[in-house]
Amino acid sequence: MSQLLTKFSRVQTREFIASIRSRDDESKVPERSTGKWGEGLNRRQAAAVEGSSPAAVLVLAGAGSGKTTVLTRRIAYLIGKIEKISDGGILALTFTKDAASEMETRLRGLLGAAAAAFPTIGTFHAFAFALVRGECAGMPNWSRLGFSHSPSLLDPDDASAWLAHEKKALGLEAPLDQLREWIGRPFSPETTPNPAPAPGGSPISVHLELRERFRRHLLDASAIGFDDMVDLAIRLLREDARVLEDVRARYRHILVDEFQDTSKDQLELIKLLAGDPPSLFLVGDDDQAIYGFRGAEPGNIEAVLAHFPGMEIIKLETNYRSSTAIVAYANAIFRDKPEALRKRLQAGSERGHAPVQVVSHGNGAEQAAWMIGEMRRIREREGLAWAEMAVLFRLNVLEPYYRSMLERLAGPEAAREVVLSTVHAAKGLEYAAVFFAGLEDGILPYRRGKETLAPERLAEERRIFYVGVTRAQRFLYLCSCRRRILRGKTVEADASPFLKAAPAWAGKPWFAKGRTAGILRAGRGKVFRAYRAFRKRKGQS
Repeated sequence: MSQLLTKFSRVQTREFIASIRSRDDESKVPERSTGKWGEGLNRRQAAAVEGSSPAAVLVLAGAGSGKTTVLTRRIAYLIGKIEKISDGGILALTFTKDAASEMETRLRGLLGAAAAAFPTIGTFHAFAFALVRGECAGMPNWSRLGFSHSPSLLDPDDASAWLAHEKKALGLEAPLDQLREWIGRPFSPETTPNPAPAPGGSPISVHLELRERFRRHLLDASAIGFDDMVDLAIRLLREDARVLEDVRARYRHILVDEFQDTSKDQLELIKLLAGDPPSLFLVGDDDQAIYGFRGAEPGNIEAVLAHFPGMEIIKLETNYRSSTAIVAYANAIFRDKPEALRKRLQAGSERGHAPVQVVSHGNGAEQAAWMIGEMRRIREREGLAWAEMAVLFRLNVLEPYYRSMLERLAGPEAAREVVLSTVHAAKGLEYAAVFFAGLEDGILPYRRGKETLAPERLAEERRIFYVGVTRAQRFLYLCSCRRRILRGKTVEADASPFLKAAPAWAGKPWFAKGRTAGILRAGRGKVFRAYRAFRKRKGQS
């Protein structure tokens, strides 16, 4: 019996029973006239599409709240309002080609043959590159910036060869990757940050010299680095009033998707593009700002509100993706957030009532075996396909491990079809069942060794946790291990503090594994009483 109980003690599952809010999602929003593009939307969605002012609007769109629908319908609504060429056109900016393509496809589906005044839709970088290569008042914009002819995109191989030559010429000891990161920063005086300690221990002046040489090289070669595109567009708009006037007249209405992912430079570009009075429509979710490593600035939401006094804020809080239990758990993650920007999500559809389960195992192998058994159970009982299930994790290094376990324990079909993904790659996607793995301190929140995370880093890690939670539609399993193999080493860790900070649990924890799970859950028989006695002796009751 003691061996049996020890085996059971390795698997701990806690159920989070949702505290379900009443369905008051739209009741406090005043009725506004709803036209063609507001049909079928809830009140707040319709208010964002048709009822908001044509000036500055910030839509805080919670997870699963239909932000893309709102954004594309807002564009369709604006197209209907543009009656003459002097009204100006529409510019919609986003971050990836795929997102821009999806927006265009949806919009063409809405407009059909009425798409004569189709807007400009693209990424920040594509728009900036086109602006630099364009012309105004009969003069090429690139010549205003000092290029000898129309620039092309910098070839990475050419840049590496140039950098290797300059490294040798300047006697630098830093690795090429560090130098590449250094020169990759925008080179204009306005956006160059205060010099930081130089890589490789070289004098700061040497690295500034390298940056200056790189700037001259780009001008001579008429090449633009990817990281310089937005910066050069800002310089162009700031330094030539004719270009700024021309662009503002051409694009009277500016819309931005995923605004929480904008960098400081991208915010500056938006502020320059917005006319006076502005027609600005920003859609984003500060709770899903997880790209700080590539320059995204979550503080841009507060910054844009300060820059445009009186900006209208519309919160979309009805989640059409997840079950009530998952939505309630997601809300609890930010329960201490300041009221002004806090969103209180509620489920807008019924997707089953399975509780959120927080699962702890002794090691990764045990957890993988349990996970695959649970996948089989919900596949058989609920009729889910393998492709409707996902294993998410903070670090990509965990992917090969779970892939091999799927192949070994569940077979080729499951290994091919079950989605294995980092949270960053899964953002914007959704799955019927999510197994959120690797929820240990040091993996999420991610830290190197005993590193102490700065408050802003810890806040972003919490947002990564939130994004992972809100990918789930019906089933959510939050999985941690007390011991796992990571990068070839055995690592012991506590559960993620984000799990420890979870809300109060309804009912008592239950422990389950194998054929006796039903007995333990039901609390019947000698095994259950013996197990309770065992926990009491171990001081766990």
